[in-house]
Amino acid sequence: MTPSASNLRPPSGVSVSSSSIFASIVSNSTTIGGPPTTPTPTASRDPRDPSLRPQDGKSEILGSARALEQLNISDTPHHDSIDQSSFDPDMEEQKEIVEKELGKSIVELPKDSTFASSLYHNHAPSDEIEIFLKETELYCTEVRRWDIPQARSGEILLEATIYEPLVKVLKAILSKFQTGASSSKREVIDTHSTNLPHKESGPTTHFSRPDISVKARGPSFQLPHKETRSNVGFSNMATCFEVKAAENKKWTLMKNLLQLAVYARQMFVQQPNRQFVRVLLITEQTFRLFHFDRSGVQYTQEIDIHENTHTFVRLVLGLSSRKESDLGLDDSIQWKMQKGRKLSGTLTTRNGDSTKKYQLANVEPIFSHFNLCGRSGTCWSVIDLATDENFLVKDAWQLEGRVSECVHLEELRGVPGLVQMISFEENRKETKYLRDFNNFASPAPPGGFHNRISIRVVLDSPGKFIKNFTSPTQLLCALRGAIAGHEQANEQNILHRGITIHSILLGKPGAEIGQCGLLFDFEMSIVTNVLRPILTDFANLKSGCQMYDSALLLLSGTDRAPYPIAHSHLDDLEAFIYVYAHIMHEHDCNGIRYPLDAVIAKWELESASDAGSFKESFLGRTDFVENRAGNRCDVTMRKPESRLKKMRDLMDQKERHYQSVKQLFDKAIVELTQEEEEDRQSQASASSDARSPARNSSPGIFEIPSGWPPNNRGMARLVEFQGMKRRLEDLDEPAAKQRRLGVPFRRDGEPTPEPETPTASPRRRKARASVEGEGLQLSANGHELSALLESSVVSEGD
Repeated sequence: MTPSASNLRPPSGVSVSSSSIFASIVSNSTTIGGPPTTPTPTASRDPRDPSLRPQDGKSEILGSARALEQLNISDTPHHDSIDQSSFDPDMEEQKEIVEKELGKSIVELPKDSTFASSLYHNHAPSDEIEIFLKETELYCTEVRRWDIPQARSGEILLEATIYEPLVKVLKAILSKFQTGASSSKREVIDTHSTNLPHKESGPTTHFSRPDISVKARGPSFQLPHKETRSNVGFSNMATCFEVKAAENKKWTLMKNLLQLAVYARQMFVQQPNRQFVRVLLITEQTFRLFHFDRSGVQYTQEIDIHENTHTFVRLVLGLSSRKESDLGLDDSIQWKMQKGRKLSGTLTTRNGDSTKKYQLANVEPIFSHFNLCGRSGTCWSVIDLATDENFLVKDAWQLEGRVSECVHLEELRGVPGLVQMISFEENRKETKYLRDFNNFASPAPPGGFHNRISIRVVLDSPGKFIKNFTSPTQLLCALRGAIAGHEQANEQNILHRGITIHSILLGKPGAEIGQCGLLFDFEMSIVTNVLRPILTDFANLKSGCQMYDSALLLLSGTDRAPYPIAHSHLDDLEAFIYVYAHIMHEHDCNGIRYPLDAVIAKWELESASDAGSFKESFLGRTDFVENRAGNRCDVTMRKPESRLKKMRDLMDQKERHYQSVKQLFDKAIVELTQEEEEDRQSQASASSDARSPARNSSPGIFEIPSGWPPNNRGMARLVEFQGMKRRLEDLDEPAAKQRRLGVPFRRDGEPTPEPETPTASPRRRKARASVEGEGLQLSANGHELSALLESSVVSEGD
């Protein structure tokens, strides 16, 4: 497919005046080395057009080049996330991780900022606030003071003495201005001693205690997943207020910020349509407004709570508003509630001037990031009621200046192995418009702020990720299809750079061979035939996920790779291997999930350099890379100016790289399909024998029924796809099985009871002996896939 020049658009957020410059840079960026060419305005041209390549056809050797570099667009901010740091971090660990994640994206507004005072004027006119202040017994207009305890001279006020008076003030404000019957009721509750449960990507028992919470009812709020006092939790919280004594020096500003950040993160996690969170830090004398969004956090200077009564009243009303969009909720997603629980829901999306409403297939997202900042992708499974088809909707916050994922998907229409786009929305919201406008009068935003833009894409897929496979054949076919799709995208000069277990989808039921697995999530993709100088074309760790990043990317800048090369198709092919290894070490042959082996978990939990070393060991040191990737390690040991020829030679073998990997999968799929067919025929024959009792058609995870499978090769297959090497004695030792495999998880991530362990039978012992003879290889017939991953089998002593 040859893309048209008219289809290419500059990145989301790039100004109109920069659009022609963008096109000019694209058309003049083919010089290797030397300073950038001075751009001149021209008509928009597509950087993937073959006519724009250098005459020697070597443009792909510098795969991460982008014309945007010359527009001085900031690098993608990248910090550790809670999901990448610990299986289940406690509160103090969470604060440390959140601090790293926020990094330089913490913005303190100046004293003269009007951010707080400019908000929510529609909730309470000034004259009505004045009437309220005169009528209420909780504010004295003569001394201009709320009825809140004041510290005596030389004493520190106890925090606990502020709770009750402040709750009365907050309730009085809502009672005065939120009048009339409404299903969207707000209730102020003292929660300083109430454990509000957290939600993480895995099971957790952690909780936290905001001092004062505003319990909400409405189409976006449901009861907490664990019972709490007053039935309040982060899932039905409009906002919260943290209370501190002004003279308590134990709680520094940063400590308070991180405490509030933990609350804000849980609101994002448990309210998946949250776009921003605003909370107040209140003392007996002042208050601060904290605004959290996907670009980080900004907060105001201390504001006198007694003098700035109008601002305080409006903020309380706005942060407790009955209008969900005022709270930071995306009202294009709506739920119907039954007894406080989400029963069903709808998602409305725009396509040009028209709108389309879908039914939610699941009331919760099928996938979401648990980060506080960043892209924060959220995926929804929806149903088109007109056609009864299932689609996948992806919401994300894209960094301003990056080429929109929609552009890549538009250019890749009709390519096999890639998910197809139905419609898209760009520029739904921008984080800079959720903040103080005055901070953006100058070209340079404050601090480390990076503007992010909300996009929504509707994709032609039922929305099942590769980890939802139900058979070994389905798994291998899905991986093979996604690799072929990656190759096709690369031929269109688009490099994915974000291969993870959540970027590969299973094809539709009954799909053709090329559509069994679909690659999607092109958010971090780049155009590969736009060059930048060779001396600056280095690896970028900010594009992918450490769990699946290649060893060389993770070792960039260390003694193992002092002169790293840019992200290329080889890094993505290696990422596919780690996706496969992750699945095999966390799932059995039927797709049942188990706790991830600690050795594999280190790829995500340790530092980048340590993870790179672990992966080198996993692949058999450097032999894998050197033998299968054209001595790629040697390239990273050479200075950039001396390695051009080797890089060209390496990239000239790109077709062979893809072909060799696909052949491994093809051979494995053919053999596995043949064996499964033989097993089915044998099983059918056994079932038709009237003298044989009926037997289960498939084994349990711990049990090998005496009549299944009919031969030892099938037994080897079963063990092969259990996902981790087991010692033979583990077959009969319950304690060993518990230690190695743990307790299986259901699809929703909750643990299920371990099945009872059967007594070993003679037939089972015979099968065990057969396994010993075959050496627990990935294939009983020794096909080449075992060579690709032979070192992935981790011994118990590692």
